Amino acid sequence: AVIVLPRFAPLAFRTFWTLAIASPLDPRAQEAAREIGGTAAACRENLDCGAFGGKFETERVLVVGGTRGIGRGIALELARAGAAVDIVGSSGVGGSVVTEMEATHAEETGESRRRGNRTFRFFRADLHSIGGCRDLVAAVDAAYVPPGGEKFYHSVVFTAGQWPDAKEPLTAAGHEKGIFLSVVARFAVFELLRRAQLLSPDCRILSVLGSAQEAPPGFLLPGGTDLSFLRDFLPKAFLTHIYSPDDPPPLIGTLISESTSADLILLELAQRHKSYSFAGTMPGLVRTDVARGHLGALNDVLFGILDWLGITFSAQQCAINQLLVLRFLAGDHITGPMMKKNWVFFDHFLVARLPGRLVKNAGEMKLGALLHNKLTKLVEKIPS
Repeated sequence: AVIVLPRFAPLAFRTFWTLAIASPLDPRAQEAAREIGGTAAACRENLDCGAFGGKFETERVLVVGGTRGIGRGIALELARAGAAVDIVGSSGVGGSVVTEMEATHAEETGESRRRGNRTFRFFRADLHSIGGCRDLVAAVDAAYVPPGGEKFYHSVVFTAGQWPDAKEPLTAAGHEKGIFLSVVARFAVFELLRRAQLLSPDCRILSVLGSAQEAPPGFLLPGGTDLSFLRDFLPKAFLTHIYSPDDPPPLIGTLISESTSADLILLELAQRHKSYSFAGTMPGLVRTDVARGHLGALNDVLFGILDWLGITFSAQQCAINQLLVLRFLAGDHITGPMMKKNWVFFDHFLVARLPGRLVKNAGEMKLGALLHNKLTKLVEKIPS
């Protein structure tokens, strides 16, 4: 039981959120529709899922975390839709995913994988350190671009993340692995791509994680209240050597820190970079090798129950949802007024949402700017 519970808890936490909290009837969803001016579900009404009518054929997209799970599904659907796709991953399976993208694109279009800017590439990178993020961007910047292609990306999709690791919770530098990949590495790659001028002037940034989650009541948070969690726990989550392998960070604190800080940073980046558009999404419970592998022998039983309840998505279903969000950011097929802001959050039902309670309170405390400054210093700590 000591081994099983920490591995089961993240799935239990997300299942509870899916069943009990994430409802299209949530008043925040209705408020978001008024605030944002449309929903990505409008795209679904106008587009045949899986057939995006050439909307991606002139675009180049980077999928960070594109070799497994949700990211792999997104990469394959982008290839099917005609985009040029670069994927980033830490495992050696990237080459096989590139082959799958080539085959998917050829099957869908009847064309060779090389035509104009439609190429598929794999960059292997370990993003558990700022140095690894810097090496990735340097490799992307130095990569060959065929004649007729473009060097910059029209969209960047971040899916790289990690479920809490009870055995080895910290990176070599002493950061909690999940928070580093989900927040620090995503920020670092975005910032380094921007500085290297590898993003188009109107680039779309999609962060697939757990956006707009409503946090549990304050008394369940580390510190016992919303205020103490935001003031004391959250800022420390980005410091090194606060915890040790023998004294890992608390599970709920880690998961809430990831989702809260990711949304905070997205809002802060949207405020600072008005020409880009940003979206944070909650993918829901997705049937992937990553999620199933995390649970070991329990996976078949648990996912069998969740499938029966009808609250899981296939990787392809989830990927199509993310492509719809990208088209929403591009202004395609929106009923009603266009986006009033350059940011939006969506749940797994493609319902637009405003930030959750903790994110709103943290924003009022200017914690987004504080975290942005902390992360910027981490990025600049490694000299060019």
